Amino acid sequence: MGFAESLKNTVRVSVGPKCGVCSTIDSLPASEQKVIIAAFDDPTVRSADLRRAFIAEGYSFSNGTVGRHRRKECRQ
Repeated sequence: MGFAESLKNTVRVSVGPKCGVCSTIDSLPASEQKVIIAAFDDPTVRSADLRRAFIAEGYSFSNGTVGRHRRKECRQ
């Protein structure tokens, strides 16, 4: 087993602030949370469209932030 295999099985430690998308979703009413979570889980909804929806609601995230959250690579 090499380093790559060993590191693949490690638990990542969250460093820094929580993901802005996570924080925003947590602050929304439950009905809105369900809608946005379903959209993130729907492969037919583009990340760019999710970002535009956030912007329309007054939240500003980069495409990278939305993409990381969608891939579950964010700081939860």
